[in-house]
Amino acid sequence: MGQDIAHGHLYLRETERLLVFGSDKTELRFAADSGELDSVYWNGVRIADSALQEELFMDIGGVMESSIDTEHKNDKYPSIRCANSLRLGIKGIMLGYKAKKPMDGLELSIDVQQGDFVIRKIYHLSSESAVSRRFEVTYNGEAETSLQYLYVTTLGIAAQENGLAVVEAPLHSFPEGLRLAGAADHTLDFQCSPYIFSNNAILLHNEANTWTMTIWSGNLRQQMNEIHFSHWANQCAVVQKFHVNAFMKRGDCICTGDSRFQLAEAPWEVCLTELTLWHERNGQRCKPTNAELLKKTVMLETQIGPVEFPPSVKHEAYSNVDQLIESLPEIRATGFNTLCLMPGFPYPGYTIFDLKQPEIQHNTAGRLKELVDKAHELGMKVVLDIVMHGCQDKEIADWNTARYSIRKAFFSNWQQHEPVVSPLREEHPEWFIYQDNGEIFRKYTWLFDLAHPGFQQYFAEALQLSVARYGVDGFRFDAPYWAEAPNRREGLPYLPSKALTYGVWELFCKARKMVDPMKPDLIWLNEWEGMMWRDVTDIAYSYSSYYKWEKMFYEEISGVHMQRFYEIRKKAMPEHALFVNFSDNHDTWFLGEKGLFSYDKFTPAYSRIMLVMNLFAEGAFMSYAGFEEREKEFFRKVLHIRNSQEIFSKGRCDYGRVTCEHEHVFSICWEYEEQLFIICSNVSAECLTGGLRIKPAHDRKFINHLQDEGERGLNQISFAPFEVKILQAI
Repeated sequence: MGQDIAHGHLYLRETERLLVFGSDKTELRFAADSGELDSVYWNGVRIADSALQEELFMDIGGVMESSIDTEHKNDKYPSIRCANSLRLGIKGIMLGYKAKKPMDGLELSIDVQQGDFVIRKIYHLSSESAVSRRFEVTYNGEAETSLQYLYVTTLGIAAQENGLAVVEAPLHSFPEGLRLAGAADHTLDFQCSPYIFSNNAILLHNEANTWTMTIWSGNLRQQMNEIHFSHWANQCAVVQKFHVNAFMKRGDCICTGDSRFQLAEAPWEVCLTELTLWHERNGQRCKPTNAELLKKTVMLETQIGPVEFPPSVKHEAYSNVDQLIESLPEIRATGFNTLCLMPGFPYPGYTIFDLKQPEIQHNTAGRLKELVDKAHELGMKVVLDIVMHGCQDKEIADWNTARYSIRKAFFSNWQQHEPVVSPLREEHPEWFIYQDNGEIFRKYTWLFDLAHPGFQQYFAEALQLSVARYGVDGFRFDAPYWAEAPNRREGLPYLPSKALTYGVWELFCKARKMVDPMKPDLIWLNEWEGMMWRDVTDIAYSYSSYYKWEKMFYEEISGVHMQRFYEIRKKAMPEHALFVNFSDNHDTWFLGEKGLFSYDKFTPAYSRIMLVMNLFAEGAFMSYAGFEEREKEFFRKVLHIRNSQEIFSKGRCDYGRVTCEHEHVFSICWEYEEQLFIICSNVSAECLTGGLRIKPAHDRKFINHLQDEGERGLNQISFAPFEVKILQAI
């Protein structure tokens, strides 16, 4: 064992029972016999206890296999899961510890033996009292095994009198009994994942004692993890599940984990602003090629040919490429400046036939260049929707037919057109994800391993071809994390879990390096909001806000809560983080196999609010072809307002500057030079009259672009049920 160490206000002390590692604010206490983290103290107060939750445990062994029921039809897509694994806790024998003095702070490493494993737990305590953790797992057993998952817990935290407020940027849900500004969006429990939502951070704020604990995953790209929040009897715990999925032989050592937690005497919103700096330090920067261009983007999403997701419900805006080319002037006149072209339906649909043959992929019948040239003549851009997850052939179409009811309308078409075995699968079997039984993993396609260097080269060359030969202006990437499976093929030069996240991030890095020099201001649009994609793509979908619109329609949350969500999400995100906002896209159209636009899901009046508030939220806007037909004149009018005012691409968007005394009012403020716009809506079926408060206060008059109300101040604003206003200061 070592000796007591002091380094500035940081220290390491050993007693008979404990190893104490701390500063003048934070203190971690470890059991001297087992090396287990026993408790956490903050300003002398015990706030976390291992009696509530173990700090570390792991799943080993087992078999990675598809979870699909191969004997019966299954509406759900299969996924790879680990069967028959063994769970090990960390309570073992401490072999020793060592302290180091890095450039900043103090570092402690503790070696613990647990069965055939030695786990080195490494804690770094900074001069700011932030604690970072990482882990090294060494296997000393005789037979080969697998380290599947590592679970890292920020212990059990005892809630105080006023409870805890939970911020999971971007605030997908709030556990019952915990609150954020009185938010009503509650569920019994939640799971958040950085690969779906915008961030990977949880803030626990104790209102009574004004301390905030933040739990951030520091290694978003290289190690796929999920964050689970659980609570019980005034206790709560945060568990990070790291996906390792690695084979291990005797002597093998795997580095995993990497997380951070910090305690602060500050309002939690102050801590939120620290996230931007943390992302920057961690290398997760947003690098849009042209933020102003992206904010100007008003995109029509469509496919060529009929798509049928729900039974007997078809979407067919353009039956062939001729119709689409002929419609481009009308599309431009409506207010769209960008066309997002999906893969062709019904064939090849949302699968990869061959990315190097975009004419077939997008059903353009040899006229893709003509389509792009015509769009350019009209001042429009063309973005191709690129499928990433897998290829199809007759063999998998037959397999799907026997097992799925969803997407069944496509299978017979694939059976007619496809070869028995895809050439991509025949020529490059090494490009795919494999299960432990040696078979290629499949959902409704054969799944590619996006980490494979050969596939990455093929992918980048295909994008190069689309730019060089056809002149396209960007790409929309569909579900980059769709596979959700480690590659268990033996002999890989990388860990199996690289297929989950890091390999996808690396894929985009390589593609951008090869493609960006070919054309300035290419648009790189990612469907998923995951933080690790932010520095390799320019803009992401806003699903985190979309799913709240239904909650607001049914009054589960108010307009004030929705506005608060936008405000907090912007504070928590890195600078320049932009979203594509929408009231409908192709996925939301068939969500739940309904084949409905928001007009049909809700009401026309509420759909108008969705349209306007998403159109004027910061970022780009997307609409699925057909939505604009219901109220074409209104659609044209609001798009014209947005497109004609440079404030919405050059100005500053503020979601917290304007408030209303009524909880049903949702407002967005834009300011640029002397211009000022307030877009506000009454999201209820009630008539409302009240004042809008703006910070700092002023007495300018406003006009409403949607209705002639004359000049008026903000002190008395009347709203009809579900009314939306576009107010401009004069």
